[in-house]
Amino acid sequence: MAPSAVAAPTSAHGGPGASYDASGLWHVVVRDAPSGNPNGNVLDDEDSISFTQDADGNLHGEGEDAGATLTRRGTGRTIAYTVSVFEDHPDCDTVLSGTAQLDTTTNTIQVHLSGIEEGCESVNFWVTLTRP
Repeated sequence: MAPSAVAAPTSAHGGPGASYDASGLWHVVVRDAPSGNPNGNVLDDEDSISFTQDADGNLHGEGEDAGATLTRRGTGRTIAYTVSVFEDHPDCDTVLSGTAQLDTTTNTIQVHLSGIEEGCESVNFWVTLTRP
C-alpha cells in the first residue's frame, strides 16, 4: 500500500471494540435536542430497530418505518459511524444523514441526524439507541 493510501476500517483491525457485535434489537428514542438538554423534547420513544452487522462492522437495519445504515469509521471502546436513514413516501422521501458514536461499555449509540423528513421539511434529530 502506498504511504498516502488510507485503509478502510474492517473487523480484522485490532483494538478494543474490534470484535464488538452490534447485531440485534435496539430500542430507539428520538429527540429534538441533544440528550440531557433541558429544553429538548422526546418526539418518539416507542420504536425499535434490528441491526445486522457485516464483516467490516457496518450496521444495516430495518425499523418499523425506515431503513438505516451505519458505516463504521474506527474501533475502540467508542466506535464512530457515519449514518444514513431512508424511507419512501409519496410526496417526499425521508433522507437523513449524520454521525453516531457507539459506546461499547454501555451498549448505547448516540446519533445526530439532519436532512429531509416526510412532508418535505428540513429536520434535525438526536437519537439514542439502547439494547433492551
